[in-house]
Amino acid sequence: MTTPRGVNALARTGNWVLKPGDFHQTYANPWEEFARLTRRGVLAKLAHGYYLLVPEEQRGEHWVPEMEGVALGIAVVDYGR
Repeated sequence: MTTPRGVNALARTGNWVLKPGDFHQTYANPWEEFARLTRRGVLAKLAHGYYLLVPEEQRGEHWVPEMEGVALGIAVVDYGR
């Protein structure tokens, strides 16, 4: 499977939980790009405004992240490390 355009920029954040509003410098329309990547299985929508970068080896399979990791990721994206 090839890596979709722009995914490397998402992976460089160091956090797998992402907010489209943080990517206005990367994408002209981050909300539309996140929706496209979600349809392709690259991102998983967690809640309104929060997405999870699905590990490459898990794409296309049924995968559920650990709740604790997601909670920590949301805290880091909102408040920093």
